[in-house]
Order: sequence, then structure tokens, then C-alpha cells
Amino acid sequence: MDHRSVQLSRCLFLSMRPIFNGTPIASVDALARSLSLSAQQLRTLAGAVSGHYRDFDIPKRDGSFRTVSGPTEELKIIQRRINRHIFERVQYPSYLFGSIKERNYVQNARSHSRAHVIVAMDVENFFPSIKREAVLNIFKNLFRFPQEVASLLADLCTKDGHVPQGACTSSYIANLALHDIEHRLVSNLRHEGLIYSRLTDDISISSPHPLAKKRIESLVVQVAEMLKCKGFKPKRRKTKVTSKNNSAELMEVTGLWLNLGEPRVKRDERASIRTEVRRCIRESKVERTSPEFHKLHDRTSGRVAMLSQLKHREANRFRVALRLCAPLYSPIEIKRTQKIVAAVCKTPLRSRETAVYIQRFYQARYRVNIVSRTDPKLAKELHARLSSHVPKMKKEEAIYG
Repeated sequence: MDHRSVQLSRCLFLSMRPIFNGTPIASVDALARSLSLSAQQLRTLAGAVSGHYRDFDIPKRDGSFRTVSGPTEELKIIQRRINRHIFERVQYPSYLFGSIKERNYVQNARSHSRAHVIVAMDVENFFPSIKREAVLNIFKNLFRFPQEVASLLADLCTKDGHVPQGACTSSYIANLALHDIEHRLVSNLRHEGLIYSRLTDDISISSPHPLAKKRIESLVVQVAEMLKCKGFKPKRRKTKVTSKNNSAELMEVTGLWLNLGEPRVKRDERASIRTEVRRCIRESKVERTSPEFHKLHDRTSGRVAMLSQLKHREANRFRVALRLCAPLYSPIEIKRTQKIVAAVCKTPLRSRETAVYIQRFYQARYRVNIVSRTDPKLAKELHARLSSHVPKMKKEEAIYG
């Protein structure tokens, strides 16, 4: 292999690792400034961070429960500033998906669209298994932050010694949990023509050609050994192998099936969406102004949007049906909208760059759009009033800098 080929191979290998492109944070004072805190406020919050969460259980499909830890508003703002100034400035390798711009579960599934065989694995108790020490090492070794800076950041991103599911920073840390070993496995697999991807704790490996049973078994072992290096282990009962040779079984990646090549919503999910659309149509004939109908319609619209994104034929028909039964406001809610617009327009100039004002402005605009369905003349007047009070910055900029 000549020198140029060696250099190219090295560049390709390095591109498989996450790279921090931001400005190094060299001191606690610099970290505090980037988070819009004083050094004392930063240390105080980091020292009592576990008290800034509220735990609640959400049901899983198998009937068990998952504990989710929701941060307080104060901690949530700081964690989102950490995302903005640190995690969002990482160049993530192409095999990672989730919480990365234009890399959601659909793109993850699409990366396996040429699959003949898919090996799907889950990591067991992924978030609780990412310990504070591992987070500390990410900030020290990947970001090259000094010990005290890395330690404070590790405290702000963990709860009771591990990464909590529900914190704003957790999905980014999940992406980086294997930052110094994952690329080796990916490189080896690519040399074989295999595709590897990971969306948080869902690992998928696909091959465009048939694989021998022995090779599939060795793939599972390779992934398990990689996970073991970082204190993780796969859910054995969730490891699934599917193939085009068995048309009776769906080839699935992160909830989407791939038997026809492009990612598609599964048949039972499409049936559920169709049922919800029909329910919207039915209930709209009785009551279109209730909060319950507004919620039902919003939820169903979101599910239909997913069908549109995946180019399902029925999506356009569903969108038309939902448009014809869109939620309306009662006279009381229309008057309330007028009061909200009036309050927005009375806001002093000095207060129009706050997150609260920005949120109220866009809430008012959203409500006026609903008013336009029954009283377009009034809606036009309200929009005209709002047009001279448009915020000069986005809500995220007002909160996170």
C-alpha cells in the first residue's frame, strides 16, 4: 500500500470517531461563563444536582416500567446550555443516530435499506449502566477538559452516580459512551461490506448478502465483547436475526420494517393510525371545541406526519380528512385569544427578548391560526397586531445564549 493510500485509510479510520470541534474549556470560570452562571452558582448546583430531579415511571410494551428522571427547570436550562456549547459541537460519526441533526430513527432504518440479513441487538439497562466515572472520562479524554471542569460537568449530567434517562444531556452521553472503542468494530465490519448503526441502545448490523449462521453468531459475540469493555451487556432475549429468505418475518430496524427496501410503518401501526383518523372524523361531528378533541387531533396529525415522511400512500388522504375536521375554538376561547394578543402587544420593549415573551408570542400566533377557521376577518386583524411585535431572537437563544 502506497503512502497516499495509508493516509486515506487513516483519515477514514479517524472519521469513525467522534471529534470535538468546539473551543476548549480551560477553567471553571470559563465553564461558568459559557453556562451563564457564576463559579459559585455552578459549584452549588453541581453539588446538589440529584435533588433537582423528579422521578416517575412510564409503562413499557412488555408490561414492566421504566424510571424516567425529569430535571427541574433550573437544571434543564443548564443542561441545554451544555448541549449547545459542548455536545452540539461534536462531529458524530455516520453510524450514530438519535439527538443528532437529520439523524433520527427513520434515517437509522434507511441506512440498512439494502439489507438481506439484519442482526438487531439491545443494550440492557443502558442509561443506568453509564456511571459517573465513564462520563468524567468522556469529558477528560474526548473533550480534553481539565479535571475540575470535567468533574463539574460529570456532576451536572449524572444523578446518584449514573446517567439518568430523561436528562437533557443523556442522549448525547449515550452517543459517546463507546467513543474510544466502537469505531474499531465498525471499521472491521465495513471491510466485510457490513453496515453498523446505533440509535442510543439499539444496535443494528446488516449485510446486503446472505450470512452463514456461524458468522451471525460471531457478530453477536463481537458486539457483546465490545459492550463488556465498557460495563454493558446485550439483552439476550432482544437479539433478533431476520432475513429476506423468510418473508413471513418482518425485517425490522428501530420499529420500521424493511422488507421492501425503504423503511415503512408496520401494518398494525398503520391500522391504529387509520382508526384514530376515523375517530377524529366521528367525534368532530359532535364536538370540535373541547380540549380533549384538540389533543386527539394533534396526536393523530403527528402520527399521520410520520406516514407522510415515509411516503405511505394513505398519508395524503388522512391529511385531507384531518384538515376537514380541524379543531375549533368556542366563543370563550376566541375571547381568551383576543386577551392574549392584547397582553402580548402591551409588553414593554425591554421585555421582548425574554424567553417568556417569545413563548407567549408564538402561543398567541398559534391560537390566532385556530381562530381563522371560524372568523377569518378577526384573525386577520389579530395577525396584523402581532406582526409589529415579532421577537428578534429565537426562544433557544434567549434561554441558552
